[in-house]
Amino acid sequence: MAQRPLDGIEAVTDTQFKCEEKQLGPVLHGMDTDFDRTEISGPIG
Repeated sequence: MAQRPLDGIEAVTDTQFKCEEKQLGPVLHGMDTDFDRTEISGPIG
């Protein structure tokens, strides 16, 4: 019974992430990549 609402939520989040990825992709590709990943993401990088 709860599966249909969860499927709807999954569809919305997938769409949102794809939209954000399209917007951020060019920005991320244009960044200077000569850095240590921990400078950006801390110890999880």
